[in-house]
Amino acid sequence: MSTSPSLVCRTFRLTIDVETTLNAETDETTPSHPEQAQFHQALVQQLLAHPTVLDQLLRASAVTALQSAQKLFAAEFGWDRVSEQQLLQPLIEKLEPAAQANFTEEIEAGITVYYFDDYQATIKRFNMTELS
Repeated sequence: MSTSPSLVCRTFRLTIDVETTLNAETDETTPSHPEQAQFHQALVQQLLAHPTVLDQLLRASAVTALQSAQKLFAAEFGWDRVSEQQLLQPLIEKLEPAAQANFTEEIEAGITVYYFDDYQATIKRFNMTELS
């Protein structure tokens, strides 16, 4: 597989702190069974007695929270407000007709979009560290 040389390369560091919690009491305000709070406490005690399992559970919860973080990043930095089409359209329209046609794709009868996929993002490093 050959790769083309990159004209522009930028590295972005996205920083996300995820707080995970283990609730001491059940979230249900009115348990359906009186012993439900007791069962909850018993499981919490088991988790506390097995820190490796607790750590795995909380780390899994942190990774799951990344889906929410992705939405927050999109909202904060504008990708949810501006589509790729909106970014590319004014630039492609400045090109000569043959070049415009090169970047045009018909997705349905009479509906065309601009298509450009020679950019990408690659995860360079990832790590999970517990903060005190």
